[in-house]
Amino acid sequence: MKNTLKNYLKYFNEQNADAVIDLLADEIIGEDPVGTNPIVGKENFESFIREGIVNVKKVDLLAPIRTSFANSAAMMINTHILVEGKEVVIETIDVAQFDSSGKITRLQAYWGADNVSLVK
Repeated sequence: MKNTLKNYLKYFNEQNADAVIDLLADEIIGEDPVGTNPIVGKENFESFIREGIVNVKKVDLLAPIRTSFANSAAMMINTHILVEGKEVVIETIDVAQFDSSGKITRLQAYWGADNVSLVK
């Protein structure tokens, strides 16, 4: 789980959408942010990744990835993205669930309006 999430961040920082998508299970469900309509299925999540990754400047891991005795892990990250030519940081806690082969089956990004700031 930890290595999968480390690779998820690495591939985002490399803007390698194909490698990110390869980490996902076919039946993945994503919420980014939690409380919005879920992204259901690898094909839909692939579109979400490909559309968003081009705007990602970098993703910083802020604390060690936390694993569990079950099939879940969490990470605290800052995602720097470009919005209309300006750099914005979104502070999130991402919680992932995994299948027996290590693919991500569920990815939930916890953040709200208070977690978004403009880089000066």
